[in-house]
Parts: sequence; structure tokens; C-alpha cells
Amino acid sequence: MAGMVDAQGRAWLAYWSFWSGIEMTQICLPSGKPAIAHPTPIGLVDRHVRPNAVEGSNILPPRARYCVLASLDFYCQGVNSSYGVVVRRSPGEAAVAARASASDSCRRAYR
Repeated sequence: MAGMVDAQGRAWLAYWSFWSGIEMTQICLPSGKPAIAHPTPIGLVDRHVRPNAVEGSNILPPRARYCVLASLDFYCQGVNSSYGVVVRRSPGEAAVAARASASDSCRRAYR
């Protein structure tokens, strides 16, 4: 999980599942509970392909843009491992990163 506070003072929590991608929800501080009773998560990284194989988000604070880092694919498979890190940049709020899939907006930083 990764947390952040945006320029307007709103707190956000990013979380992931290997099978369903990375999502973000606005939370209240200091409790960490969702800001509304039944929030609709904002998708940050979703490959739209099964298995989704996305995990491990981290959100870097902006200099000019927020950056979302995520890990894709499989590890512990010897020479067939395909694990890599992708970087997603947003021109504004980290939640703006929800607008496209990983395949058209992420770039492998290293392998």
C-alpha cells in the first residue's frame, strides 16, 4: 500500500491485488478509513488482460507531476521470469492517472 496527501490536503491510499491491478481511494486521517461509506475505487494501473499481473504500487510526490510505480508480470520462474517495473506520470492529481490502461501509458523502467 502507498499513501499520499495531495495539494488540497486530501489523503489517498493506493492498494493492489496481483489479479485486479492498482486502485486508489480517498481516506480520512488519522483513522485511514474511507472518506465516504461506499467508495468507488479509482483505477491507477489495469492491464485489462487476465491475469492482470500488477502489484506493488508506490506514489512519488510531484515536482511537476505525480509518478505511480508498479510491478508487472511474473517472477520466480527462472529464465522465464518477466517481472519489470513501470512508471506512470500524471500532469495533476495522482487520481488523474486512472484514465488509461497500463499498456498505453506505462513504460518499463528496467527489467
